[in-house]
Parts: sequence; C-alpha cells; structure tokens
Amino acid sequence: MKKRIEIKEIKKQDTILAFDTSNFLNLDDLNKTLKVFNQIVKDYDTNVTIILFNDQIQMVFPINNCYELEDYVLPKSDFSDFNNLFKYIKEEIEPESHKIFKVFVITNEIKQSVEKTDLPVSWVSNIDLEIPFGELIKF
Repeated sequence: MKKRIEIKEIKKQDTILAFDTSNFLNLDDLNKTLKVFNQIVKDYDTNVTIILFNDQIQMVFPINNCYELEDYVLPKSDFSDFNNLFKYIKEEIEPESHKIFKVFVITNEIKQSVEKTDLPVSWVSNIDLEIPFGELIKF
C-alpha cells in the first residue's frame, strides 16, 4: 500500500522593521539601513513591512518600496510612543498577517514606560539600552 503524501502550502511569515524617527540620524542613514535589510531578506521567504514612527505612526510600506523615501522628510518629535506602535501592529498588521516572525524596533532611546506585548520583539540599537522586554541586538 502506498503512503499518501499531503502537500501543505507554506505561508510566508511577516517581519516588521520599526524605525524610531525621533532619534534617527538622517534620511541617508535610514535609506542605507533599509537597503542592507532589503538585500538580506531577498533570500528568505518573508514579507517585510517598514514602519516609521515617533509619537505617531508616520509611514508604513513594504521593504521593496524603499525608493519611496527619497523625498520623504523625517518628522521630528521629542519622544516615541512604543505602546502606540505595538497597538498598531496588533490591530492593523497582525490580523492581515500569515504570522509575525519578528518585530525589530530600531531605536537609541526609550523615555517612557512600555507595556509588555506578546509580539516577538527585538530591540536594535548601537548603544547599550535598557529594554523593557525581549532581546537587545547591538550593532
């Protein structure tokens, strides 16, 4: 008797790169960082969504549309609202997502208290940063 082989569709996972624009250096640095991530994810079966945020969600787009930033002006703000970011992801992206693999939050400063979320969060910074949960990736 032959074994029956079941073929399942493997759905893409979603990766989110959330850039805190309140303390990001400049648009050139942001574009360089996006191009590096774009090269990395080309070899993986993942959807990558970019979120630019500070005290509000400023812009959301797929990584393959990085060119949209050429004329974009980074909004200034004194702080970033991480709770608003995570709420946006839970309400707007997660329901449409196959599965969120990881949320990378690129920042150098956390000024406010951040409520723990069940999202898989990694904080990315080039300084030692006291993070409220998740893991810190220092570059």
